[in-house]
Amino acid sequence: MLSQTCPWPLHLGSRIRIFHILEALAAAHRVTLVAPADDQAALADAGRFPCLELHTVPAASSRFLAAWRSLFSGQPYRTVKCRPAAYGRTVARLLATRRFDLVWVNGVEMMPFLPGGSASRPLVILDQPNDELAMWRGLARSGSWARRAFAWQNLGKLRWLEKSAFSRLDALIAVSMPERESLRRRLPGHCPIWTLPNGVDTEYFRPLAEPAAERSREIIFCGSLDVSMNADAALYFAEKVFPHIRRSVPEATFRLVGREPSRRIRRLTSHGGISVTGTVADVRPFYRQAAVAVAPFRVGAGTKLKILEAMAMGVPVVATSVGAQGFEATENEHLLVADSPRRLAAHVLALLADEGRAREMASRSRSFVENAYSWKQILTRLNPLLADLQNGRGGTA
Repeated sequence: MLSQTCPWPLHLGSRIRIFHILEALAAAHRVTLVAPADDQAALADAGRFPCLELHTVPAASSRFLAAWRSLFSGQPYRTVKCRPAAYGRTVARLLATRRFDLVWVNGVEMMPFLPGGSASRPLVILDQPNDELAMWRGLARSGSWARRAFAWQNLGKLRWLEKSAFSRLDALIAVSMPERESLRRRLPGHCPIWTLPNGVDTEYFRPLAEPAAERSREIIFCGSLDVSMNADAALYFAEKVFPHIRRSVPEATFRLVGREPSRRIRRLTSHGGISVTGTVADVRPFYRQAAVAVAPFRVGAGTKLKILEAMAMGVPVVATSVGAQGFEATENEHLLVADSPRRLAAHVLALLADEGRAREMASRSRSFVENAYSWKQILTRLNPLLADLQNGRGGTA
């Protein structure tokens, strides 16, 4: 498996997906993982997978330096961020000295590390957790002029990379039906495309058996705040939406839970009713204190695992259309969706005002993720698909 990140600790959506896929693969196969090591202490967690062999390469020293190097490279930002020379040497050595049945690639930006040209090469599967072109198009339309310019030049590199990489695949995995259709239009006709959605551990994320005696007026946003789309969503809600809520419900509070908040985000605590936790060991106590979870994303692709976590915890969700994209959830039944600050505020206020409606929505959304988005159920399909592919049948999902 070629990965952009070591899947420990589990504080990023990308790591959570890789972790659960590794768990499913290692239950039936011997797996070799190649990944950057940016947290040496966390690497001890690899020991929970007895069939996993881990090879690490140095992580990029900083995102800024990786972005700077990418500007003067023909490779996309995330490829450069993985220290291409060291990563490429490790992969080449493993493929030259070992026999592998299959190479699992996490994200199209990792495809340049896969040598080509061998007639006896292993099967190649690309797991595409986001439609990268769609995500970078969104980034190219927002933020500062420098950020937009960087996104546009990265888009060009991604388009070129997709054309060369997609022709080398034996299967491609999308996380939702809309992204599957978008990727299908760019994928060679011979290549099967599967859908394996993001999921949630419904045993770990569970609501309290009995609701809290005192009714909460707390709104929660949960996500790594050093990720640009998460930071944008948090600032948007705090600055544009939350003031409308406070005017109607002065006792309402907004809590931002996530690692590495920027100085601008930390300064939000000077506003009335806003708190910023920074890194926490366990997000579940914060969900249990919340009345409403929000996913006010304006940019991004793929599906947001934090929505699934909130639903699994029995917290009703209010999201933008970008935040809710990719889920087969029903609006007004499993979550509320709006895109303007006033409409988002109105949805939150409606749930704060009507405890019965909030509890009914929370119960429906919990049942929804149990039935459709449990990792255990999603990944039961994986190994049979791989067996079909190895037997030349392609498989469908």
